[in-house]
Amino acid sequence: MNTIKYLKEFFYAISAMTVLLAAVSLIILILLAPFGLCIYMGDYLGYHDLISFSTVIILYAIYWIIIRHFNLIEIKGLQ
Repeated sequence: MNTIKYLKEFFYAISAMTVLLAAVSLIILILLAPFGLCIYMGDYLGYHDLISFSTVIILYAIYWIIIRHFNLIEIKGLQ
């Protein structure tokens, strides 16, 4: 019975590490997505570099607005 308890804890630890890895991978994907859109718009769709680079700025501005709306970041002196 003791072995089952330790196996259960081991699988809980493995599951927690898997969830943590998935969450970190999702965050990295979200942070790098604007650059992927920039490359796609510039290279494959043939838009001008100014337009494709401005999408990166606009998307990071949208990220900033969402983060500020949900109070995930607090900067002193802006309010």
